[in-house]
Amino acid sequence: MKIGCIITAVLGVILLAVGYISFYWEFADGIKTGQVNFVTRKGYIWKTYEGRLIQQGIKSKGQQGLGSNEFDFSVEDDSLARTLELVGESIVTVRYKEFNHALWWRGNSNYVVYKIEKIIEPSSSNDMINPLNNMVDPSVGTEDGAADEKWYE
Repeated sequence: MKIGCIITAVLGVILLAVGYISFYWEFADGIKTGQVNFVTRKGYIWKTYEGRLIQQGIKSKGQQGLGSNEFDFSVEDDSLARTLELVGESIVTVRYKEFNHALWWRGNSNYVVYKIEKIIEPSSSNDMINPLNNMVDPSVGTEDGAADEKWYE
């Protein structure tokens, strides 16, 4: 009888330790920089904020080809999620924690963003969204001066 109680207690402690390590132990933390693609609030019972950050560059998705470098994350803090919703075209550096497994009240992702390090506003002089706005009309300064139509339209 005594041995059965001891074995049950030891197994209980082991299960608690495994549960803690699996769901609450912070496996890693770091920063990611990119443009926020979306932030959404979803869930059946516990509504959580889920988002995606598009990083510069491309990565290979196996042998199928190339794809964008995406970072899917969850956000626990409502005000932080609303700030991420409003950054628009800005480049954002976020700090995150990585857990071994997701919890339904923490979010769908193993990565939980908890802080915005910096926000870099897009400059109007370096318009990467519409590079045609920065191009110079080659007909300006020609001898005939017939530059009524823009050459890139």
